[in-house]
Amino acid sequence: MKSVVLVEPDREAAERLAADFPWENSGFRIAGILDAPPPKPEDSLASPCLVLSEITFPGHTARQSLQALRAAWPTACLAVLTGDRRLASAQEAFRHGVLRYLTKPANRRDVTELMEAAVRRMEAGAGWPGAWAAQGNPGGGAGDEGIARRVQEYVDGRFRDHQLTLKSIAEAFHLNYSYLSFLFKKHTGLKYSAYVGGLRIRHARMLLENTCLTLSEVARASGFRDAQILYYAFKSATGLTPRVFREQRAQGREAAETLNGVEEHLS
Repeated sequence: MKSVVLVEPDREAAERLAADFPWENSGFRIAGILDAPPPKPEDSLASPCLVLSEITFPGHTARQSLQALRAAWPTACLAVLTGDRRLASAQEAFRHGVLRYLTKPANRRDVTELMEAAVRRMEAGAGWPGAWAAQGNPGGGAGDEGIARRVQEYVDGRFRDHQLTLKSIAEAFHLNYSYLSFLFKKHTGLKYSAYVGGLRIRHARMLLENTCLTLSEVARASGFRDAQILYYAFKSATGLTPRVFREQRAQGREAAETLNGVEEHLS
């Protein structure tokens, strides 16, 4: 069984959390409950696999709480369950490499998904030090801008995979889905769906204009699940069906070639 430590100032709420969720069904056991982060790392419980903690404690800012939690358990998967819904607090949490930022009240779906995500991270051997450093700023930090750039590069290189979703990207980068959505839009100016849809349509235009691939082949090569989805997305974006677009481009090329031939003959 993988061990879990709960850090929650409301003892009754912590005990309900321990009792009401199917920890053992996912291979976890509650190893301890604390009412605050340990004042010294040596006062912490034996190294758990997962720490689920509040970040609102008397006399602590969110940053101080997160620093204390990370100092106490430097290699554990850290998740937050808090009544603090401020964006600044969520951003601070992700700078400290939290796996998930959950807001109270806890629900079964979110806690179950947290445990599944923790298992995936542990199976990948991606604890705190390696995983967060690897996903940080290429220039040497883990700031929001550096993370957003890496995510954009990831999308630019993989948009042709129709299974690429914001959820799968969030899991790959160990980020909260909602936070990643906010961060991506802030960085690119577009929602994820609009950004990746634009990449796919531009690639489909290039293939329609320059290849003889069938519509189904163009769809698969551009990241669309099938030709029908490409058809509707393409028409919505360009006002033309893929077939009409291809025909118009072909006619334009033929006209240009004819004109060039005439000019060469006259010269």
